[in-house]
Amino acid sequence: PLEYSVRGSLRGRLAILNSWNPAERSFRLQIPLAPGKPVVCTYQNEGLVTALGSGFEGIIEVEGLLHYRREEVWPHQAEIDTIRVLSHEQVTSLKSLVGLLRLPEGQDSVSYIRGIRDAD
Repeated sequence: PLEYSVRGSLRGRLAILNSWNPAERSFRLQIPLAPGKPVVCTYQNEGLVTALGSGFEGIIEVEGLLHYRREEVWPHQAEIDTIRVLSHEQVTSLKSLVGLLRLPEGQDSVSYIRGIRDAD
């Protein structure tokens, strides 16, 4: 298939919010490792608007159905069920992660992450 979907969670910066039209409630989530490829997130639950307002321009974690294009590491779209606004203490800096993960010999980072994500 050209696209596939899995349930999961994603963290990123809430960048663009469009919650005024109930038929087209959406926002864009910028992932720190792929800032040039925002994830378009849609939601139906009107109750999520409060969390979106308090999380605007901050880091949030979303859960729902994530849609991926084949050969891409990050989702391009997500249907969101829940949103959690993260405090600065809950957000790990990229600098603190450097050197924590050792890849199996002969495996690149993209293959490794895909294997974890897809439970291979």
